[in-house]
Amino acid sequence: ATNASITDLTFQNMTIDGVNETGLTSGFFLWHNTSTAFRVQRITLQDLIIKNWTLHGIQGYFAESIIIRGVKSSANGRGCPGFGYDCRLMQGVYGTMPGLIIEDGEFFNNNGYGVQLYNQYGASGTDTIVRRNKIYGNLGDGGVVIGFGTNIQFYNNTVYNNSGAGIDVDYNCNTCKLSNNTFYNNGGPGIRIGQQT
Repeated sequence: ATNASITDLTFQNMTIDGVNETGLTSGFFLWHNTSTAFRVQRITLQDLIIKNWTLHGIQGYFAESIIIRGVKSSANGRGCPGFGYDCRLMQGVYGTMPGLIIEDGEFFNNNGYGVQLYNQYGASGTDTIVRRNKIYGNLGDGGVVIGFGTNIQFYNNTVYNNSGAGIDVDYNCNTCKLSNNTFYNNGGPGIRIGQQT
């Protein structure tokens, strides 16, 4: 939708499969431009299977108070290398959105990270919570990246069998808190701080 505020929507119990997609596309794209009055707020993605997209499973910037709950996002980034895009840049979840909650999901076998909180357009991930997820088997630089925000909480997650580090904490991640997580059998350190380029 263009030139409209989109609020209070729930997408539930669906499979969103990009197996036949030929362009460089994500399964879900959530965005609003902060220079206008039109907002994307309070959107819930619940119990979805998102797979086989050529770019990211879920991609978002600026959209506020988004809940990603019980989502399985896998095998995304299949457009690499045919679209000339670096495989490690294609994630299960990608972007920064204030008040984002990612909980009770599985993010696995993506060409990049399982979850990457990364600011591409100047958005903030302040007050993001990532909890009770399984993040495994991702083929990029690691399982998770958190950054670009204040008060980001990462707890009660299991992160394993990723090609690189379990989690990268970087990009001015201020007042971030990691607790009660399990990291094992990753291709790098369980927790890596400040080594992103």
